[in-house]
Amino acid sequence: MNPQSMIVAIGLVALLIAYAAVRDSRDGWSGTVGPLKWSFSGSWSTSIAVVLALVLVLLGSGAQATLVAFGILAVLAPLIYKGIGRSEGASKPVFFIVSAIMTWSTLVILYTAATAVPSLVSTLPILSVLVIDAALVLAILGAVMNSVRNLAAAASGDGSEAWILP
Repeated sequence: MNPQSMIVAIGLVALLIAYAAVRDSRDGWSGTVGPLKWSFSGSWSTSIAVVLALVLVLLGSGAQATLVAFGILAVLAPLIYKGIGRSEGASKPVFFIVSAIMTWSTLVILYTAATAVPSLVSTLPILSVLVIDAALVLAILGAVMNSVRNLAAAASGDGSEAWILP
């Protein structure tokens, strides 16, 4: 599958994750989701993705335009949420759009890293390459699970509590 098709497929997965979080939530599409907060321990998926994008751009590997674009999206999405929403939170449609953008950007960056890093480490011993590849696969799976868990928890509340960026 070519990279552009993979980016579109990842976007569809992100939409499904965000849709499922809102659809299964209390009050469905009506109501609000609380204010967004960032925590390095709770927001590890987005944090790792942004750092990976920066490192890979500095190393000159991978699809640099893709990394820059989705790195910027990952940083801007929470700002958009805070800008559109009130201080106590935003509507669920705004939450849906922002969470889909954040999930999409995080997964695209991890996918791009997973395709770029093997060529960077190809001269290392095979055991090191396998460990790095396994770490990337676990990061992608963990990011999906973390996004699902954080977004579902955010949307299922009554809108009074802050939610943690995935």
